[in-house]
Amino acid sequence: MGIQAFVGIVLCLAMWLTSSAAYSGGFSSSTDGKTGLEIRGRSIDDPTATPVPFPNELEQQELEVRWFPLKTDALGNELILSGKLMHIDEADTVLPLSHQPFSIYLARQSERRLDWSKKAVYDETMMVDGFSDEDGNFEGSADLSKTDLSLDNMGNVLVAIAAARTGRKGRERWVTRRNDWPAISSSVTMLELPPAPKMAPATFELNRLRQWPDEDLDGTQLLRAALILQRAGKDAALLAIDAFIDGRIGDRDRSASGLENECVVGMITHLVFEPNDGSPRPPRYTCLFGFEWSADGKALKKQWPNGSVMFSGHIPFISGRHGAGHSGMIPSIDRFSEWIKEHGRIRNQSFEPTVDPLNAAESLLNAPFIKAITDKNEDKYAGTVQVNYIRRQALAMVGLPIDPEYPHYAGPEIPDALWLRLIEEVRSNPIAWDSKLERFDAKRSSPRYQELIDEAMNLVKDPCDE
Repeated sequence: MGIQAFVGIVLCLAMWLTSSAAYSGGFSSSTDGKTGLEIRGRSIDDPTATPVPFPNELEQQELEVRWFPLKTDALGNELILSGKLMHIDEADTVLPLSHQPFSIYLARQSERRLDWSKKAVYDETMMVDGFSDEDGNFEGSADLSKTDLSLDNMGNVLVAIAAARTGRKGRERWVTRRNDWPAISSSVTMLELPPAPKMAPATFELNRLRQWPDEDLDGTQLLRAALILQRAGKDAALLAIDAFIDGRIGDRDRSASGLENECVVGMITHLVFEPNDGSPRPPRYTCLFGFEWSADGKALKKQWPNGSVMFSGHIPFISGRHGAGHSGMIPSIDRFSEWIKEHGRIRNQSFEPTVDPLNAAESLLNAPFIKAITDKNEDKYAGTVQVNYIRRQALAMVGLPIDPEYPHYAGPEIPDALWLRLIEEVRSNPIAWDSKLERFDAKRSSPRYQELIDEAMNLVKDPCDE
């Protein structure tokens, strides 16, 4: 496996454990020139605590980890890991491991006992940087979307503690760990997964929507959320939105919302609600999807509300890949709820799609204002890159991923010949919207769709194979 692919896997699997010593938010990553192993570090904003390294020969002195029952956050996105680090000294006295840097190893699959006695393998294990408080306690969270663990099916998860080191960079201290440091055998245990939290269907769909389009290109998630909120009515829809905000932000200051939450609540407010007669439009929201900052990009952005979502035949598409960089404070996310209460009403229009996503994508790509951009190739958001991105979104919405390993923007290009054959297949075997399941299903309409993709992609050679 090449270094780029190796680092890519690590970046996808990274999760951070937040303990009593609060993280300042910085992290670093480097690759060991001799071993090729990646070393990751996380800064800790607590200059008063004195770091205490693991005692020498800790295996012989015995580490005791008192794991507490696993919990989840209110929306079932985060797995809460907590416990207490203790060790027994030479006088058989049980002492807390205070301000101790360490790494939690977490199996990505339930009901599987991995061998961490020598090192952890990245594609089987998630590594979580941690730091205990003065009493040896730790508590933090792991992103369940980065695992194969399912709260619906319950089961167990394998966990363990591995050594880590700490250093200083100016006023900041850093926890660093490597995957070739073995788990401490006395800490390895199986913990029972908690049940998935119960929530209203509308809140559930809003929560799923936070993964679109970064983690999932299926835009029908936006349609499902809109349909459920519309049927629920204004009061129930408002409760669902507030429940989502509470679940994501909790007791923290609601003005400190992240871009992800801002984008979800902003998009759904603009889509589902409209202003009462004589009332102001809903507040603008920040969503970093758009074209390059060029004359063409600025012209196209006028066609896309907030530089994010565009509809073709009631099918949603994102204009460009996630942009980088946002400066300044994001206004309070409560502004959307307040606008709905005072000025908003549920739209009367139907959110059910009128065409299939493949035809919708083809119509969009042939629209003059899109074609003016995609016919050019001078920047990374134009030409074949943008054409490919819109095509991939259409395929994701009908359940046809090109490659499960690369479901997002940077995936393999869809050949023109394959796309044309898929469009021809739609004419013979239309892909209909299932009103009961509220989704499209190309494979159910015709097995020929997947056959065409498999046939075409088998002809595409991976450069690493040559």
